[in-house]
Amino acid sequence: MTEERRLEIEEEERARREISARIDAEQGTAFNSRTAAVISIFIPGGGHAYKGQPFNGLAWFVVVVCGYFALIAPGVILHLLCVYTATLPTRPQPIAKAAGYLVLAAVVIGLLGAAVGSLRTVQHKPAVQAADTP
Repeated sequence: MTEERRLEIEEEERARREISARIDAEQGTAFNSRTAAVISIFIPGGGHAYKGQPFNGLAWFVVVVCGYFALIAPGVILHLLCVYTATLPTRPQPIAKAAGYLVLAAVVIGLLGAAVGSLRTVQHKPAVQAADTP
């Protein structure tokens, strides 16, 4: 490859990145990686849903929860990987981002429902009745 061709390719790549950045700014599809990380810390996979990858977010949620049920160490490692991958750049589609918010809302509602359900579950011990003796 000649030096001239290499410079031409670099210029084309630079132009593509500028166009992509303008499109993201106009469509509002850019996401804040810090926000994605914070959401993923509290809800595994939530950062993926926030950035427009609802199915990836749901998969991460299931995998991390299974990791925590297996043992604490695998859960922590998977959770850290989930947070890291949530900060990686992507180009989400507007429809996928809306679906991501719905999945995130469903996960939050499910977690709240499980918490409330576990609080309402009260085990009652049956009263011991005295046996009738003749």
